[in-house]
Amino acid sequence: DYDKKKSSIMKIYNENLQNLITIPKDWYWLDIKSLSESMKNGIYKQKKFYTEDGIACLRMYNIENWSLVWKKIKRMELTPNEISEYKLEFDDILVNRVNSMELVGKSALIPKNIEECVFESKNIRLRLKTEYIKPQLAHLWLLVASRHYFYNNFQQTTGMASINQIQLGQLPIPFCSMEEQEQIVSQIEQGFSL
Repeated sequence: DYDKKKSSIMKIYNENLQNLITIPKDWYWLDIKSLSESMKNGIYKQKKFYTEDGIACLRMYNIENWSLVWKKIKRMELTPNEISEYKLEFDDILVNRVNSMELVGKSALIPKNIEECVFESKNIRLRLKTEYIKPQLAHLWLLVASRHYFYNNFQQTTGMASINQIQLGQLPIPFCSMEEQEQIVSQIEQGFSL
């Protein structure tokens, strides 16, 4: 039941969230961490592990316009355990954690049927509890809210901006029933197709 699911994951939400956009009275503000199965930084390997025939490793350059782009793919020689630990799966969200101030926080939703791949250290893999939230909705919310949120929360060193799992986890997101989520995603995707 929706109310049981909601109460099982809801934390006492921060008073700051009440000052964000107005949401319907039966919705809640939660943070991304509450709805996450896991958040993980990507793998770092020295150049000697890069090969022509290893596993594909997605980098920050493979996220463009809020989509995954399969170009200039680097490949790595990894152990089965490393592949298992850093593998990207359908509906994971890949979030760029180190980039220029304008691009940090950009993200891409991992589609079905892509080649087996892992992700490199300048990204965070966000894996959501799909019984509570549609990854498509969370990704759309990142598109809408993340630039403002991360702009006010990133660290800057030597011209590069960075965010971490704690900052990503604290990103507030409006939470509603799965039926409403499906309708919202459907309507937005229809709008994009037009």
